[in-house]
Amino acid sequence: YMGHRSQNEFIQIIGEEIQRLNLNQIRQGTYYSIMTDSTPDSNRQDTFTLVIRFVNDQLIPEERFVSIKELHAKTGDGLANHILEVLNELDLNPEHLIAQSYDFAGNMSGRFNGVQAKISEKLQKDIIYTPCSAHRSNTELKHAYDIIDDKAFDQETHKEGISIVKDMKTFNFICYLIFMKNAVSMTNALTTEFQRTELDMITAAEILSGTINVLQCERDDDNTLKNIITVADNWSKSYDINPDEEFNKHHRPRRPPRRIDQNPSTAHVFTR
Repeated sequence: YMGHRSQNEFIQIIGEEIQRLNLNQIRQGTYYSIMTDSTPDSNRQDTFTLVIRFVNDQLIPEERFVSIKELHAKTGDGLANHILEVLNELDLNPEHLIAQSYDFAGNMSGRFNGVQAKISEKLQKDIIYTPCSAHRSNTELKHAYDIIDDKAFDQETHKEGISIVKDMKTFNFICYLIFMKNAVSMTNALTTEFQRTELDMITAAEILSGTINVLQCERDDDNTLKNIITVADNWSKSYDINPDEEFNKHHRPRRPPRRIDQNPSTAHVFTR
């Protein structure tokens, strides 16, 4: 039983049994969504993975990894055919597919020729498409670094950059930044909770309602606004920003109107 053939046989038997149990759970849930991605293996051969997301009999969302195969197709149409073939091989009814999630690659997310469009076209119904948030963040960072590495900035871009920096080094911008920092810290927990696989609609609605109430309380609290201004004032000093000077620069000083002063020697006494 210690030989490699026996070990491989054990692994295969266990894997087949796990796959059978997983597929039975998915079929019991009836409707499901798919998540797919590809990555090169050690031989630099692209492998295509398929994950099924469904709701079990306890109404708890679950995810199951069900397939990994070599990928030969590259186009959106070819990948869509591959996904439908895998679903049929696993005896999962494609008509029960209600949602899909992929990265932002053109052949996956394209509106006309991407996988998300071709799947809807082949099944003749609108399949909800949700882009991968992690891939979106990576794409944004990559584009940002590409811009930083690009040394061929023209004069117009240079002037625009100086203008942006000038706007950032203001007391108003620092106030907005601190306000958004507080707001994002409150909504970050909401984002984290919404990514849990076992989250249900009722709990999600309660979390969302609680976050909205907290934000409304912060908005209506005068002390919160005073604290933001105090922190912004202290922070501005570290960047040599003078809030008073900035205020006077953008606001015309109010001069007192000309009137009789309070000096008794210049006063006039009216008599009847």
